[in-house]
Amino acid sequence: MKCIIIGAGNFNNENIIKNSDDLLICADAGYSYIENTNLKVDILVGDFDSLDEIPTGIDIYKLPTEKDDTDLFVAIQEGIKKGYRVFDIYGALGGRIEHSYANIQILANLAKQGITATLIDQATTIQMLTEGTYIYIDIKGYLSLFSYSEESIITIKHLKYELNNYKISNLFPLGIDNEFIEEDATIIIHSGMVLSIINKKND
Repeated sequence: MKCIIIGAGNFNNENIIKNSDDLLICADAGYSYIENTNLKVDILVGDFDSLDEIPTGIDIYKLPTEKDDTDLFVAIQEGIKKGYRVFDIYGALGGRIEHSYANIQILANLAKQGITATLIDQATTIQMLTEGTYIYIDIKGYLSLFSYSEESIITIKHLKYELNNYKISNLFPLGIDNEFIEEDATIIIHSGMVLSIINKKND
């Protein structure tokens, strides 16, 4: 059971799969990616400054133009209110860099609440990892790990470059462009908060 959030950034809507118990929320112009598909939108959130026409037959949450929270963040909050703890977020990357960075900050906010969230575009997935073990199965491409807290201690197994209980810092990009190999990969976050970016190779 997951909540699917659609923003107005870059992504391919062909990758979206919605199951019967999933919730789909569009943030403002993100609706334009969905309106001509078979996907059922449950909630539309926004100030609608970038949407030509407000659709009917959908729960609409109209927001003021001047506000502290972004449309995307409000959409996520609606999903949390409805009990969802896993979020796939599309259209949150690309475009203006400050919007992409704001959405990465949202990942950190959610991770501190114990909520699993992933930013997804055509070839990239971004997550914020907290203490625990993460298994990556049958992935081709590159994994970059950056300490989001001042320091983090991590272990990397079964990637091209391995580390064991290694301290990384938010001041030095040591973890960029590691490569998945044939084995299943394991990342252990012993302490800290780590930004994970996967760039997948096309077959």
